[in-house]
Amino acid sequence: MDSSKEIEERRATPFHFLLGADPRRIAQNGNVSRNLIGIVVSLALVPPLHAQVPQDYAVRDTVTDCLNIRAQSDTSVAPFACLPAGTVVNGISSVPYWREVEIPTGETGWAAKKFLEPIPTPPPAPADAPIPADAFLEVHFVDVGQGDAIWITTHDDGVADNGRF
Repeated sequence: MDSSKEIEERRATPFHFLLGADPRRIAQNGNVSRNLIGIVVSLALVPPLHAQVPQDYAVRDTVTDCLNIRAQSDTSVAPFACLPAGTVVNGISSVPYWREVEIPTGETGWAAKKFLEPIPTPPPAPADAPIPADAFLEVHFVDVGQGDAIWITTHDDGVADNGRF
């Protein structure tokens, strides 16, 4: 049984919630690998941070009066703006059920995703060069032991001698 002094020392240790004990005791008890695995698993559960490509959205025609824009992604927060159907906004980021948007006045706020429709981006202009007769597309499926991996190579992906064996 741990004494109250040991418990207090453990609480004062940074990352005690991940390690479960004082690092000095972990090294003494030989539990480093078990606790390290716990830390790695905990970090693996953190969603990845990645940049979102800006996308324009239009307020759907299904809104009755207007779409409420709020300072936070919470319906208990009063709206500071109300956008009529068809208004175009720029998407900044998103969380479940909500999208952070920049409205035409330049302000940013949160709107319910179900009332925003992505505006399709125009297709890229056709390339000047025609597609060569020996163009290829390779799709590779690999079982990496923890799920499948897929990679695709094409004739024009910029990798020298790609697809030539």
